Amino acid sequence: MSDAATEGPRTGVRSLFPGYYPPDSDELKRFVTEGLVVLDTNALLDIYRFTDDARSEYVQALSLLDDRLWVPHRTAHEFLDRRTTVIRSRSAERAEFNEALNGALAEATDAILHYAKRRGLSPGDVQSITALIDDAQQNIQETLDEVVDCGTAIDPDCHPDSDPILKQIEEVADGKIGKQSSDPKQLAALEKTWQTRLAAKIPPGYEDAKKGDRSIGDYLVWHQTLEEAKRRRGMRVLMISNEQKPDWVRRDGSHIGPRPELVKEMRDYADRAFHLIDVRTFLKLANEYLSARISESTVDEASRLGDNSKLEAAKRQLEQLDRQIQMAGMELERAHAQYFDLSNNAPSVKSASFRRERDQLATEIRYATHRHEELQVELDHHRRIVDVLTRGA
Repeated sequence: MSDAATEGPRTGVRSLFPGYYPPDSDELKRFVTEGLVVLDTNALLDIYRFTDDARSEYVQALSLLDDRLWVPHRTAHEFLDRRTTVIRSRSAERAEFNEALNGALAEATDAILHYAKRRGLSPGDVQSITALIDDAQQNIQETLDEVVDCGTAIDPDCHPDSDPILKQIEEVADGKIGKQSSDPKQLAALEKTWQTRLAAKIPPGYEDAKKGDRSIGDYLVWHQTLEEAKRRRGMRVLMISNEQKPDWVRRDGSHIGPRPELVKEMRDYADRAFHLIDVRTFLKLANEYLSARISESTVDEASRLGDNSKLEAAKRQLEQLDRQIQMAGMELERAHAQYFDLSNNAPSVKSASFRRERDQLATEIRYATHRHEELQVELDHHRRIVDVLTRGA
């Protein structure tokens, strides 16, 4: 029986606007234990970002879903396209850390040598002290090699067959990747639909408008998910994603959930319930309802990865607001300049057209001032969010 069939006639507020009502604990359990669970690109790439133990637990939890796990074709394509970028970024992070560590230890060594010279320490004493720094450096590196994932040790330029993490992903996703149409007419129709949705800012994907040919990616993930949901009769749809962009998620206080438009489109198109959660939430739910063995350290690690995604999203939003406030300021300056010119060149007898133009400019100034002030408040709010997330990182 479909989800819609159990809800009764769609005449009440809840049934007409399901996207504004987050699922309760019983509904979440059904999503995890009965639903089609869809992986977004960033949820797959997180497998590279986890440490060894956390990765193993995450992959094991995904494997418990069996044939209810599904990967859109576009997700798999984007994952393979970005895989080496994530590997390189992790290697770059380690290299940056090593440089900072070496610099700090070099300063410590210089301080020891300077102090030893002032106090007249013997070369043997100096060597025994500096040896402690060398030992500390070696211990730090060995410990990091042990506790930090092996993703930093993967050569991004090596053959994919030499990537042990990719092999894990291939195993868990085997037989669970969707198909992509090769029909030119259907592909052209999808492109046309995407352009229409983009112009109207229909979620998801319009936040990626500046990505050129890649801007259609989120829409293809969503379209393919809709099609699979329609094919899988009787299964509600749960998407795992750390996505934070406003064309995917809606924030309501502390609650973050899918855009209501997505929930409605899934119901209207496939007659299925839809929900979206991040990797951390999935791990907690898998622990509770799938008997997955997920440690608290893995949940904490997923939370930190999610916070990094939130920080990146907040920074992008901050940049966008900064551009908007600059444009609003320019518009305000333009309106003031026009009003000033009009006042200086005012005729002795004010005609009706002059008064209309003057009143219109005065209205534009009031609107532009109000818009500028609103954007400034929003900008300050997002700056505080970035500051909090940065301190947390």
